[in-house]
Amino acid sequence: MDLTDDDVAYVRLLIGDTGLLPSEQVFTDSDILLVGKHETSCKLAAAQLLDRIAGSELLLSKKIRSQGLETDGPAVARELRALAEQLRKQDADTRGRCLRGWTVCI
Repeated sequence: MDLTDDDVAYVRLLIGDTGLLPSEQVFTDSDILLVGKHETSCKLAAAQLLDRIAGSELLLSKKIRSQGLETDGPAVARELRALAEQLRKQDADTRGRCLRGWTVCI
């Protein structure tokens, strides 16, 4: 699907990539537009991008404990993948309602 500027903003909102400056964003608009070309909805594009974050060793730290601080990259990755799955389910549910005769599809 070809994404509009509003679609790109919505995808950013879904994945929490809402930094005001490009340097504060994980994905460029071009990244989001490219993924959008290969998906059929904003939610599926967002799910794909969340999977990319979850799988990226550059974007997620490994589980580290140091000087009383702890980061748990694997736990964050699990949560991101769960959110991606939730978006896929929402998309499938919406499509199912549309197919059963609903006239308004979100």
